[in-house]
Amino acid sequence: MAAPVLNPVHVGDTTLTGNVTLNTPIPTGTTFKVVVTLPDGSKVNAIVGVDGNISVSLGSYTAVAGDTLSNVVEATNGTATKLSTPVTSIVQTALPDPAWAAYTVAPPVVSPVHEGDTTITGKVTLTTPIPNGSSFTALVTLPNGTVIQAQVNPDGTFTVALGDNILKEGDSLSTIVQGINGGVTKDSTPVTSIVEPSTSETEWNNYVITAPTINQVHEEDLILTGSETFPTPVPAGATFVAVVTLADGSTIEVPVSTTDGVISIPFGAKKVKKNDILSIVIRGTKAGVTKESLPTSTTVLASAWEDYVVSSPVIDPIHAGDKTIIGSVILNQPVPADTSFTAIVTLLDGTVITAPVDSNGHISVDLGDNVLTSGDVTIVVEATHGGETKESTPVTSTILPNEAWDAYVITKPVINAIHVGDKFVTGKVTLNTPIPEGTVFTAIITLPDGSTIEGSVAEDGTFKAALTPVTRAILSNYVLKVGDQVTALIEGVNGGDVKEGPSASTIVLAVDTNNQGTPVTPGKPGSGNGTGTTPGKPGNLGTSGTTNGGKYTTTKVNGKGSKGYKNGDSYPQTGEQNNSLFSYLGFLTLGSAALLFLRKKFAKK
Repeated sequence: MAAPVLNPVHVGDTTLTGNVTLNTPIPTGTTFKVVVTLPDGSKVNAIVGVDGNISVSLGSYTAVAGDTLSNVVEATNGTATKLSTPVTSIVQTALPDPAWAAYTVAPPVVSPVHEGDTTITGKVTLTTPIPNGSSFTALVTLPNGTVIQAQVNPDGTFTVALGDNILKEGDSLSTIVQGINGGVTKDSTPVTSIVEPSTSETEWNNYVITAPTINQVHEEDLILTGSETFPTPVPAGATFVAVVTLADGSTIEVPVSTTDGVISIPFGAKKVKKNDILSIVIRGTKAGVTKESLPTSTTVLASAWEDYVVSSPVIDPIHAGDKTIIGSVILNQPVPADTSFTAIVTLLDGTVITAPVDSNGHISVDLGDNVLTSGDVTIVVEATHGGETKESTPVTSTILPNEAWDAYVITKPVINAIHVGDKFVTGKVTLNTPIPEGTVFTAIITLPDGSTIEGSVAEDGTFKAALTPVTRAILSNYVLKVGDQVTALIEGVNGGDVKEGPSASTIVLAVDTNNQGTPVTPGKPGSGNGTGTTPGKPGNLGTSGTTNGGKYTTTKVNGKGSKGYKNGDSYPQTGEQNNSLFSYLGFLTLGSAALLFLRKKFAKK
């Protein structure tokens, strides 16, 4: 919407007047009003006439020289509103400045005008000093006599909107700058402008499309690829295609984006052959005008696979105990379509392990359960294309010692107290850090009979080995006795290499008194001849007593008394038999047999 052109406001004026160019056609239902913001911030407004004339009552406002009034035209259609660019009016003295009589308004400099432009711009050098109260307006007379206008900014620039007026190439325009002071106007010398051709048309006429860059083409290729560098700025509305002319004269074209310039032309059913010559151009079109780049030619080469060379891989140092072989290979370009690459590793024992090479040439071969210790490893990269294979030159890599593991020291463990009846041997070892990657630690416990049991070592160094036969890693029926010596050491394994730390030992203690069962109550004195072989009598609590200095103790077991033992006797260990009881029963059986024999003998007599 055009900005209003306002007449000067003088001291004593009660009305602000002016005019605004209402661009046509005006949408049905649209109304216009001018809104004036007074120096105190209050506003007054009035409807704009159908001819664009403006007349706003200033109400109770008293115009004071130098006051600033801000004015906009507001258009309303339904609930939608639009505002023009604000225009400032400075209240002038009632009479022209005496200097105005001698003032000369300089002619403007108008920017070139092109067909299709929507504004006319320019600048006037305002002669200084400018008389007080002066204002300036740019007036443009169109070929049909219509005059359009816009106020000149304080810096002398102006922009006059053409609205619905359409300029054509060759039209003649006349522009003046009109100054006003105290109601007295002065005009500059008019400046004539001839409308030039459309800017975009001129830009396209001068635009040069560069020749494309094309990648090598081989006889089995299905796509032609390349790129185009578009000079900037690219004329708005221009479109481009890449056109390839084949050896038989047929053409294929595809769009090319000015954003990335990528060219990718599929040959489709066409087959290119060795020594075919292909010609490629970039064709641009704007507003029906077409232009082309210079052509780029390329000769089709033999199959890329035929001459393709597989580069040798570069392998990272391999150390004993490594579980993965890492490396890379440069994939020579262009890589023939549908070609895949595989890394092939041959270990010292002849084991072959493979892994795919990714599109960036990265190699990562998982060794699985294979353990590297020493010797050489051979690696080749194999390329496969259409059932055919090619290999790189083999690369041999010597397995390096695992220096971190070689220098690693396993410390002596600390064994927790062991008591008769314990089910586990426990303890802790301080694991020196850093721990070489892939290291596993095990606690090896050696029992008095030479058998061993094992327990894994946790991250915090604690370990636990089971004494119970059912859960032992290595079965042993040995049962610990008071005074037995148990030793423990920590074994470390890294990449198949085993090392042991110093051993620690401990003595087996009696039953842990901090974990007793229910105590027994002494029984009644037993009877006997002091031989220490008389069993105690059955009883709920058992029987104990002394005879001729012998001390016996019985404890209830399934409701029956067990054998009593004298001070100094050897206590049976778990698994031993009660030989005294069997001896007694043996004598009893022999005595019974003798009596039976004598009875039969007397019966015969």
